[in-house]
Amino acid sequence: MLKATWASAYALHFLLDAREGGYPVPEASIDDALAWLDRKLDEPEVKREDELHARPYLHFVASLAERGRKAEMLKAIEGSKNSVEEQYMLQAGLFLMGDRSFEQELKALELSPVSEVRSNGWTFWSDRRARGFMLSTFVDLFGRDPAGERMATLVADSLRGHRSAWYTTQELVWGITGLGKWVGVVATDFEPPVLSLGKKEIEPTFTQGNERTWSIPRASERGKIAIDVKKTDKPLYLVLSSEGVKRGVEWKVGGDGLRIDRDFRRANGEPIRIADGSIALGDVIYAVVTIENTTTGLLQNIAVVDRFPSGWEIENPRLGRSQAIDWIAKETIWEPDHLEIRDDRLEVFGALRPREAKKVVYALRAVSAGKFALPPAEAEAMYDPSFWARAAGGTVVVKGPWD
Repeated sequence: MLKATWASAYALHFLLDAREGGYPVPEASIDDALAWLDRKLDEPEVKREDELHARPYLHFVASLAERGRKAEMLKAIEGSKNSVEEQYMLQAGLFLMGDRSFEQELKALELSPVSEVRSNGWTFWSDRRARGFMLSTFVDLFGRDPAGERMATLVADSLRGHRSAWYTTQELVWGITGLGKWVGVVATDFEPPVLSLGKKEIEPTFTQGNERTWSIPRASERGKIAIDVKKTDKPLYLVLSSEGVKRGVEWKVGGDGLRIDRDFRRANGEPIRIADGSIALGDVIYAVVTIENTTTGLLQNIAVVDRFPSGWEIENPRLGRSQAIDWIAKETIWEPDHLEIRDDRLEVFGALRPREAKKVVYALRAVSAGKFALPPAEAEAMYDPSFWARAAGGTVVVKGPWD
């Protein structure tokens, strides 16, 4: 999961930007975050790697909040151990404080080709994220200065060629933010847009000023969907996203850097053949998901998503330590950083040491009789999706008392 220092600075940065953009932000939340920021910067010596590489960002956010520490930032710049992105953060922080010593360096953006190098831990760095951050900050400092044109092109090109899920959250946030700022001022004075399904107007799920957000379940099965927007003299943008499972898709199984296996057991540990009709309505099924780091390095921020059939519901999401299951060794149970329970899946997040394998065990109950599809189980390093794994799905049959 996110390391606390970088994530907290990132959240504070978000709150400051939201306030600057006119969005309602609780001042108490910002005050608490600024107090935390001051305490972190007051720490006399930093040795941990995650803290060390987060410090330039802390200084940058402190400068945004008008409490930058010029002497410390100058000393950090002279240290020469900073990455290009970290150096840019420190120089930009000084610029925000009114120090123009590094204006030339800030305008001389890094324009080499964007590499695919990523880090799945600490500060969630990637070259693509760094370029997006620098573009966003450049526009904040210098507006549409021509020196930013080539960087904007680099960032735009780096976000082409893959589906959105291939990019990390940090890459998308900073790349799109930087490009959005570079594009310029968009229309703000226009009549609210209206979305219609056929002749029926659909109410938005979120409203902010003239902005509208709609959520349309099973949109692909609907008729004509139209958005009516009155003509404006400035650009408007539509963000369209879609979630679902395509029919007829051949899911690639296996993995690279990670391995995931899944099987199902009864309470006594006996394996279950999920498709042969031996599961009866009301039965409790124990899911055993094994996740392994097959690399020689630490993998952090691993997300394991185990989707189950629509005829099953989660009975108990945490088994193996507090519950007596003698067919699973307690030391093999994964202690994740976080766990999320959804209607159709269990999501588990954590880290694995080199060559380490752990298990997630939880109980499900068959609540509907019939034949159901079992989706694949998946794992991925969230900040480096090149590390992934997928276990095949299948078919589940649940017999009712009438069968």
